Amino acid sequence: MVNRDKFLTITFESRGLVEIPQQVACRVPKGFQGNQDQQMLRFRIGNIVQEYKAQYQEKNPGRCSQYALVEEACSIPTDTVKKLITGKTRVTRPQLAKLCVGLKLSFAEADELFRMQGGCLNLSNDFDYIIYHALEDGDEINSFIDDVREYTDVRISDGY
Repeated sequence: MVNRDKFLTITFESRGLVEIPQQVACRVPKGFQGNQDQQMLRFRIGNIVQEYKAQYQEKNPGRCSQYALVEEACSIPTDTVKKLITGKTRVTRPQLAKLCVGLKLSFAEADELFRMQGGCLNLSNDFDYIIYHALEDGDEINSFIDDVREYTDVRISDGY
């Protein structure tokens, strides 16, 4: 959770989402071959989701849907998670942030994913600063979403 007093005293170089020119649309046209980083990002997200399911099943034996687990942990609808992994839609920065925070990734793991998505985490940006603190503090997804809504202009859904 972000320290409100400290957050309000910081002068950020940028606020919210920084536009990346190559990402004009969220829908991917049929037959589109994305760049190598986007393909690696989807592959890596798929692996992380499978690892999360395996860790969950060690503690809770039985059948479960990896997509339902991610929906609960990250507040991202099941169909959206499937589209992100299969490449039917591009991964947005808010979606990636929710995945990283919800699945309790380390800062290094999250930064690698953000680099593949289009830009490393930058602590001189207010949104990235909140992501960093959520990762470091192990925040729950709802706390993270509340912080983003309170301190930035980034539109982030609660997924349900």
